Amino acid sequence: MLKSICFKNLFCLLLCCFFCSKIAAQTTKDNSKDLELWTKFNIEYQLKGGSFLFAETNLRYSTSPFSKNIHILPVVRLQQMVGYDQYLDKNWSVGLSLRYVWEKPVSRVFSRVYASHLSIVKGYEIQKGISFERIDSENKFLDTESRVSLFLGLSKNFNLKGKTKLRPTISYQVFMNHKWVLSQNPIYSTRSIDMGRLSIELAYLFNPKWSISLYFIDQTEYFWVLANFDSMGNQIDPDQNLNTTTPIIGCRLYCRLLNSKVSDKIRTRFLPF
Repeated sequence: MLKSICFKNLFCLLLCCFFCSKIAAQTTKDNSKDLELWTKFNIEYQLKGGSFLFAETNLRYSTSPFSKNIHILPVVRLQQMVGYDQYLDKNWSVGLSLRYVWEKPVSRVFSRVYASHLSIVKGYEIQKGISFERIDSENKFLDTESRVSLFLGLSKNFNLKGKTKLRPTISYQVFMNHKWVLSQNPIYSTRSIDMGRLSIELAYLFNPKWSISLYFIDQTEYFWVLANFDSMGNQIDPDQNLNTTTPIIGCRLYCRLLNSKVSDKIRTRFLPF
């Protein structure tokens, strides 16, 4: 009974995180960007103790007529990430990753450390995570940035015939950029969330090693626009707390290289599956 109540509370918390961020970001104007299509390839190699090495390739295509592809590739952004996840116990893990992002006009490097926690309540997996990222640019005139992100997700496996499974996941992640937090301009003190992502994903697990999934992401970026004044000093538009929403549809191919001495049920990183 107590576990059931805890699960319901956590599920409500996830929904509250999403709706509260939307309410907090209500503005005079909400812009919508063109649809983006993402393709992800994930691979993990498990080590004897339950820790593992991982890599991810992410290709992003935008339907916007103003998007700029990188070189000859028909994508606006190409990401390559490699990392290591240290297994602590059945619930906890810590890890680090390095991600290089190719895009126009500037490419960047994301260095990240994170901690994640996984708990299971009546077959439902509750995933929590916190991470810190340093963002470096190849443009020497751009300052180094950093951001903190918080993650909360729910998922469950449904058995089909044989060893195949369906795995739906719902998650929400917020990103807090240090520029919003540390800026001395008082208008920034009213907003601390830089970006939020609500994700819904459905995975088809062929076996413990291979799976494919489809997902939808509602990505919202939050920012400020300063007031406009005419030549006489009269205010035309006030300071505005604006949102830009990007709908994203994607697919993921996932390969897991298992170690024979490690249970295939061990999951320590907050991938949706």
